[in-house]
Formats: sequence, structure tokens, C-alpha cells
Amino acid sequence: MKDSRSSGSSGEGIPAFRLLVLDRRKLNDKIAGVIQRQILHGKLKAGDYLPPERALAALLGVNRATVREAIPLLCERGLVEKRSGNRLRIKAIQPGNIATVLRHIVISNNCSHKELHQFRGVFEPKVAALAAKNAHADDLEKLAQVLQALEAAWVNKEVQLLAAMDAQFHLDLSAASHNALMLAVGIGLNVILERFMKITHALVRSEVSFRTHRLIYQAIVRRNPAEAEEAMQEQLAAQPILEAEA
Repeated sequence: MKDSRSSGSSGEGIPAFRLLVLDRRKLNDKIAGVIQRQILHGKLKAGDYLPPERALAALLGVNRATVREAIPLLCERGLVEKRSGNRLRIKAIQPGNIATVLRHIVISNNCSHKELHQFRGVFEPKVAALAAKNAHADDLEKLAQVLQALEAAWVNKEVQLLAAMDAQFHLDLSAASHNALMLAVGIGLNVILERFMKITHALVRSEVSFRTHRLIYQAIVRRNPAEAEEAMQEQLAAQPILEAEA
């Protein structure tokens, strides 16, 4: 997309907005959907400005009032933001937005602990491996602090604190991967993980699962991705799967 910020173009001829024949029903939602798809397909990128309302209406073959009705939908979805002069700019999606959607998916679909465990088995070993490659000094410090609190909670049999620190450890691993998508998923899983961990830690005190936290941390300190991945796999294999929902 040609950047209208530098060219002053009104938006005519922009490939992302080729003239479309739209069903007249729910046009505002359809227009928002068209723009959303252009973002998802990479034709519109964060920082790009949308054409002015009049130009956008002409490109889409609708009237200006319909375009104006679609704009609040785009704002609600966190896809655009208003800048100076009421120009609309494509907004960068923050990890927290993805995290919220992920949590809603888990809750609305009533995902089981088994499903969560299966997903973690694919996702978390790779997070640990990438953390071993990419962790900064401050990441290691945070992991060390959480690990210390986790181990103290284990010794003192403080189930609630143990679950919170366990979930935080996994979240900090996602941050240490320095991969925006992994962090977004890690944020989304954090509350869900803590909820299930409160139950599993109360029911089963798995020495193997507990011990592997330090093994993962040590592998990351040694910058050994294969060792970190293997330790995470060992941890997940040792964890019980709840039959009932939390």
C-alpha cells in the first residue's frame, strides 16, 4: 500500500481497496471485514493510514455514511486508531489483545485440562528451547527469583503460592523467548494455567514435575536449547491430567 502520509494521496488506486460489489445488508460490518482481511493478509500494515472517508467510500462502492458506521467497529476490534486530524491509522496489535482472545477461546469452548495439556506438550518445550537461545540477563534474573519463590512454596506446602509461581515461571519463559507470538500465547495461558495448577498441586505433589523447573532454568543459563526442551518435556510428562473440569 502506498503510504498516504508521505504522498498525500487520497487513496485512489490502492490495491487493498479495489472496487468491490458488496451485499447491501449489514454493509458496515462487511466493510469492517474487508479492511480486517486486508490487515490479516498483510496488504495493510501497522502505521498505514486509511484513505479519507469520501475516498474510501468511492473505492468500496458505498456511501460515506456507511463507511462512517464501519469505523467504530474497526476501533472496537483494536484494528485502527484515530490520529491528528481524525485520520485513521492501522494499529499495531499488542500481545495482550491476542491473549484476551485466547482466554475467551478456552473459556467459551470449555476446553478440558487434557486439551490444555496436549497443547502445552507441543508449545512449551519449544518455548523453553527458544528461551535458552534468546534469554537476556534480566530474564535470567526474573526466572531465578520466581524459581526461588516456587521452591520455597513447595517446601512450605503453600499450594496457592506454588500455583501462582509455577504459572509465573512459565510466563517468564515465554517472555525470555523474545518471540512476540509465544509471549502473547503465554500471557493468554497464564490465568488458565494457574487455575488448573491450584488443583493439580493440591491433589498431587509430583517431585519429578517440581524438580524439572530448576533443570529448565539451569539449561537456559547454560544456553542449551536441547536440554531445556527435554527438561520441559519431562516436566509435562510427569504432570497429572484432570478428568473433571476445573
